[in-house]
Amino acid sequence: MRHWNIYLYNHSHVDVGYTNTHKNIEQLHKSNIIGGMLAEETKDIRQGAQYVWNPEVSWLLERLWQSNPKKREDFINAIKKGQLSVDASYLNLNTSICSDEELFHVFKFTRNIQRLSGQPSDVFQQFDIPGISWGLIPVLAQEGIKYVMS
Repeated sequence: MRHWNIYLYNHSHVDVGYTNTHKNIEQLHKSNIIGGMLAEETKDIRQGAQYVWNPEVSWLLERLWQSNPKKREDFINAIKKGQLSVDASYLNLNTSICSDEELFHVFKFTRNIQRLSGQPSDVFQQFDIPGISWGLIPVLAQEGIKYVMS
């Protein structure tokens, strides 16, 4: 019998303007983050099998952070507990049109959350057509990002 490890990546794709309006997409994904924080229900399941929500891009968490200051402590606690994962990427961004300085700004909010939570944000993901330019590679290395999911 062949044994397999199956990894599930719980998220919903962020595609502003393609599937709906900017405002509606933002509301939908902010709701997804709050719903994803229900991972508390799986806290007693063995380590590695517990539910984790991945917002895909940190822009959504930043919008929620700015619009709901009373929930900030809840967000940080969910990150500390491993129930909410914060990936390093800010948006599904066409990095080939970014200057060097702009590439570093992509990680500004994520680094703030990392400092507040003490949890690493070392995965960059890009689940869209824009792709990843070679100029991003040294920036990822300097930002301490070890993994890329594309």
